[in-house]
Order: sequence, then C-alpha cells, then structure tokens
Amino acid sequence: MNEVGPEFPATFDQEFVRQDGHHGYFGRNVLKGLVDGMEGFLEEKRHTPRFRSMGPVALGAFLWLDDPELAACLARFSHICVVVSKQGRSKRDLEKLGKLKPLADGDNGMPASAFAELTDLDWRENARAKVLGPGSAMPDPVIPPLRTIGFRRQPKGDMVPFLHTKIMLLGEMWWHDEDALGGVADVFGFRPERLWVGSANATHRSRSSLEFGMWLDDP
Repeated sequence: MNEVGPEFPATFDQEFVRQDGHHGYFGRNVLKGLVDGMEGFLEEKRHTPRFRSMGPVALGAFLWLDDPELAACLARFSHICVVVSKQGRSKRDLEKLGKLKPLADGDNGMPASAFAELTDLDWRENARAKVLGPGSAMPDPVIPPLRTIGFRRQPKGDMVPFLHTKIMLLGEMWWHDEDALGGVADVFGFRPERLWVGSANATHRSRSSLEFGMWLDDP
C-alpha cells in the first residue's frame, strides 16, 4: 500500500512459456507481450522470407485502439486490417481517432482477393450497389487498414452488441501464377500462422490494468 492507494509489486506480473515455446502473460502491461510478439514475427519474416511471399499480415479485432506502440508496429506490416467498435464523437473520442489517422490512411490495407468469399464484393456508389453490365471490370477492392463496426445506440435507445473480442492473427500473403486448374492467373492467398488471444484492449490505458494474453500457433 502507498499514500495514493494499493500497489502491486513487480513480482505480481508473470510471464510463462508453453511447451511449444510460445509465451503467455498475466498482470500489468500485457500489451507489451502482444507488441513484442508482433515485432518478433516481423523479424522472423525479414530473415526467412518464403517463396512468392507478399509480406507479413496482421488481422485484428479490439473494442478500442489507441496505443501508439501497437499502431506503429501495425504500420510496419505489409498488409493489415484491424476492426474496432465504432467510437463516439466527443472531443476526447475525436482526439483518440486523430492519433490513428496515419494508420487509417496507410496504403497497407488487406486485398479482398486473398479470401474467396470476398471476391464478389465491391464498394457502394452513393450508398447504393453498383450497376453492373457485360463490360464491367471484376472488383478488386482493398479493405482499409482500420475498419469500424456497430453503432453506440439504435434509434430506440437500445445498445447494439459491442465488439468485445481482443485478438490478433499474424500470417503471410502469398501469390501464385496458376489457378486451381493450372491456367495462367494471378492468385493471392493468406496463410495464418500465429494467433494472440487475451483480455487487453489495444489501448495505452490497458498497460496499467491486470490483463491476460498468450500466443498460439496450433492449427
């Protein structure tokens, strides 16, 4: 205890190593384990690039995102997409969003062509579905680095479900010059390799909370 309130000793924070060699964390500043693992993944890819690799990928989902170290680390990935809950419009909320503007405006979004289920989707025009004809080009959208989902309140005042997940999936984009039938084509895909699961939001404040997080790579 101290004059301003209870304090946890440094020994309260714990890092453990699983049998597969991956690390888990409990205590304060668990977010450091997430960022360290992502930096380590980037270093691995720099030293051991795979054949026809298009670079490392990070796909995440958090209720909140404002941690500058995590944002800076994400910006170093070749492709990213992080989904967060749609945040408020108060002065404080807008200041937080402003800090993420460089990340949101980055050119390292995720090509939808990496996922077969998304290849038929395209952006709306004037809030309406596009009108397509025989000469229309096939859509090739890139999902922006930062996406939002959900609204704070519905018209009747009811709250919609929060995006309460805290995950980060790391992997690699790859390409091939043949399709499934052996024809000449540019084929893209995503290979998942490592998953972070935990309780910490991607916020600077979470670094002073008691949280849990761990890395997994079991398929």
